[in-house]
Amino acid sequence: MRAFMGRLPRRGPERAHMPRSARLILPDEGSAPSVLRRTSTGACPGEYARGVNVDDHVSERFVERILLSLAAQVATAGPAGIAPEALDALSDLTRYEARTFFGVAGHLVHYDGVPGLASLAQMVEEAQRAEATRRDGLLPGDRVRLVGELPADFANHDEEWLRQMVFTIRYVGDDETVDIQPDFQEGYIIETVAVSHLRSVE
Repeated sequence: MRAFMGRLPRRGPERAHMPRSARLILPDEGSAPSVLRRTSTGACPGEYARGVNVDDHVSERFVERILLSLAAQVATAGPAGIAPEALDALSDLTRYEARTFFGVAGHLVHYDGVPGLASLAQMVEEAQRAEATRRDGLLPGDRVRLVGELPADFANHDEEWLRQMVFTIRYVGDDETVDIQPDFQEGYIIETVAVSHLRSVE
C-alpha cells in the first residue's frame, strides 16, 4: 500500500513545498482497499457493500468537508463542541479509516493550519486509546522512534532526521505491524512498519 504523501525530507536537494492543490495519493489498484475507494462491489474487508458508487475525488473532498466542519466546532466551542457520541463513533476506526482520517487531517493541518483540527485529531486519538486493546504492548496514540535497520519504505529519506523523529501510532494491527505518522508540523505521511522496528518513547 502506498502511504499518504508527506514532507519527509529526502536525501539530496530539499524538496519543494507541496502546493495546497496537491491531492492525497490513494492505494494502487489491487492493493489494500481504502475507504475512499468503496464501491457497490468493493467494500472494505469486514464491511458490507452499501450499494453506492462514489467518485474518488468526491469522496476525498467530502472527507475534507466533514473534518473542516468538525474542526470549526472545536475551534469555536472547544472540546464541548463535539458530542461524546460523535467521538464514540470515531473510537474504533479500521486501519483504512484511521489512515484516511489522520492522513487527511494531517494534510489540512500541515499545509493550511486549519484551526481546531489538531485538537480534534487529539480527541479522536484519546477516544481510540480508551477503546483499543493493547497489542504487542502498544496502543494508538503511543509515541515511538525507529530503531535498527530502516524499513524499505524509508530507504530514500534522510536517516538522521528519521532517527530523531518521534512518530505517533495511528493503528495497531494484529499482524505485528503498526501505522505511524510524524507530528503534523513535520509532515503527514503514514507508513506501516513492523513492531520490531520501533521503541516506545516515554
